[in-house]
Amino acid sequence: MIGKILTYLMRNKVEIILVMGLSVISLFLCMIALMNSLVFNIQVKDIAELFRVDMGQIGVMDFSFVKYEDNFANDIKEIKDIVREEYGLLCGAYSESYLWFDELMENEAYLECNREAYKGTFYEEDPDLSRVILVEPEIMDLVDCGIKKEDLYPVEMEGEILYPIYVGADFKEIIQVGDVLTGTTLGTKYIVKGFIDGERWFDYNDPFAFPTSSMEHKFLAPFGKNEQVDAMTQLSTMNQIFVELDSNCEDFIKNIEKTASQKDIKLRISIIEEKMQELKEDNMEVIRNEYAFAVVVVICSMISISSLFCAFILMQKKEYGIRMAFGESKERLICIMAGRHLAYILGAMSIALCLAVKYMEITVMGEFYQLYYRTLMEYALPVTLGISILYTLFSLIPPILMINRMELVQLVKEEGI
Repeated sequence: MIGKILTYLMRNKVEIILVMGLSVISLFLCMIALMNSLVFNIQVKDIAELFRVDMGQIGVMDFSFVKYEDNFANDIKEIKDIVREEYGLLCGAYSESYLWFDELMENEAYLECNREAYKGTFYEEDPDLSRVILVEPEIMDLVDCGIKKEDLYPVEMEGEILYPIYVGADFKEIIQVGDVLTGTTLGTKYIVKGFIDGERWFDYNDPFAFPTSSMEHKFLAPFGKNEQVDAMTQLSTMNQIFVELDSNCEDFIKNIEKTASQKDIKLRISIIEEKMQELKEDNMEVIRNEYAFAVVVVICSMISISSLFCAFILMQKKEYGIRMAFGESKERLICIMAGRHLAYILGAMSIALCLAVKYMEITVMGEFYQLYYRTLMEYALPVTLGISILYTLFSLIPPILMINRMELVQLVKEEGI
């Protein structure tokens, strides 16, 4: 039977071009529509998985409206201390920066690794820069990346204070546990305590509007004493301070915002779940349009392909009549046609997937590419495969009914045999 299907496909190039072309277009558009409609939900899921508690119990403290003054870093620290000490709530900040380490600036293996990672980016000409996530240890009670708060406490060695630093898995062959790294700008000393493998962190542009990113080419360390009072470092945490909320969150938010205003600081606390819901609502019209577009494309394609098959069957009545005259059963003819159609769909699916990946390479960049690619492979592709099975079954119904009604006598008469 497989041989007959292959022979048929080789002889009927027009049918192949028409059916394959229509199938590729519909499956490609279906994949893209599903990917675009699902990607935000996957982004929200990834962010939710980073937190140790429900997003409805976490607020983000936004000091973006603060005046830049010499003492504002201390003012923000005082407000965070009030949250922890007077209200007894978990609170922690983080910042992602590019830093230099004295010991790595001339390490050729490290520089080569960064050249490869930074290729095509703004930092391509600065391979000696390291991407470092600086955190307050308290934030690790809220965020889960495989490291605990206790893992970030400083240690004293030979009269020096050393801060723990964890290194991305990309540098396992270059940096060893126990190595000491010195921050070039502020002189903070770090000791390598372990490696980060398979973990993710918030995007440095915006922790909620952008997808999470891999930590495998980054470092994670606590703020050193110098960074805690450095104005520029603290400025970078302005919308990256998380606080755990309790059942009295409305009173707390009102009171702490009032405390901040007394220091001439405009503080706004947003519940992360509500923030994500707002972003989802902003995208809801696009999501609905993508779903509707996918449904319309699939339905129109099924109707078109069914019509094409019916037309081809009418054109090939003589061939079917001859086959039946030589003992070919209707069931076998239907199986051949179904196998032929399956070959079209599998071929079309492969081509559509290649086109979808190419489309992403052209239109999507940075961490969004990884998010879209994962959404395509893990969600949109399986759903499209399921749709294509239904697509195949429904588009086969009219031609199967047509073949089933055929009688050899009618075929012979109509063809004049």
